[in-house]
Amino acid sequence: MLTSYLTKPNHNMNTRKDIPDIGKIFTEMFNPPTQSHDISETSTQYTIELTVPGYKKNEIEIDIVSNMLVVKGENKRPALDYTYKSITYGEFVQKFTLPDNVGGEIKAKLEDGILKITIPKSEKGRSKIRID
Repeated sequence: MLTSYLTKPNHNMNTRKDIPDIGKIFTEMFNPPTQSHDISETSTQYTIELTVPGYKKNEIEIDIVSNMLVVKGENKRPALDYTYKSITYGEFVQKFTLPDNVGGEIKAKLEDGILKITIPKSEKGRSKIRID
C-alpha cells in the first residue's frame, strides 16, 4: 500500500503588519496545510494526483529517497502590500512511502494544476523518474 506523510509548507498568508495572522497560527497548529492529493491503485500501477495550482514544471522536484517518493515545490511571487491576502505561495514537501512492489520508470505529468505521478508495479525494484 502507498501511504503519504504530510509536512508543513511555508505559507505567506497575511502580509499586513498591523494584524496578526491568527488563522495561519491556528491552522498550522491543529491542521497543517498541505497539497491535496488522491492515491489510486490498479493491478499494474499506483497513481498519485497532487494539486499544485500556480506551480510551473521547473518549480517542482520529485526524488526517491530510500523508500520514499518526495515531492517538493516552491513558487515565489513578488511581495506586494496587500490589504488582505489568502492565496498561498511558498514551498511544500509531500512524502509518500513506496511499497516493495514498485519499479520501472516513474512518470509525472503536470496539467491544469494537477501533478499526476504514475508508479508502475514490479518485482524487479526501483528505477528513475521522468516529468513530462
